[in-house]
Amino acid sequence: MGNWIILPCNGIGNPLSTVSRYAAYRAAELLAEAGTPVELVGIGRVLARLAPWVDKVREGPVAVVEGCSFRCATRLLAGLGAKSVACVYIPEVMQSLGLGRRGLDRKYLGPKGRAIVEAVAQTIAGVVAGQLPAQQEPKDDAKRCPCSQAAAAHQVAVQDPTE
Repeated sequence: MGNWIILPCNGIGNPLSTVSRYAAYRAAELLAEAGTPVELVGIGRVLARLAPWVDKVREGPVAVVEGCSFRCATRLLAGLGAKSVACVYIPEVMQSLGLGRRGLDRKYLGPKGRAIVEAVAQTIAGVVAGQLPAQQEPKDDAKRCPCSQAAAAHQVAVQDPTE
């Protein structure tokens, strides 16, 4: 296994997708400060089936950050024959803090959003560093993920422009 990979969900117009991305950035920063090598992988590269990025998530280990019950990142990995080692589900972290979605904005996180970002980042960093147990992926709740459905319908060969 290589370095840890953090794969945040991308969400569409959902404030928790913004939390997911910021928390992934912050977790990577915390882990780098602690000397743990990690790599952030944008879900778009995996969704586009860019070979180097698909290979990275298949080789793992991958920590997925999910913002909603669609669990797009987890489903995308499953569609590629990959699996996350850890899954941090933002609503569970929010529930542990006693916070709800009211007042969150995807463009401006504000104090509440930043507090959630920090808690999620600390959770991701704790899981990756082995200080917290890896959260199990929740059971399939039969919701259909718009991202993974689109990916399955539009599988195309795309060459990585960085090659």
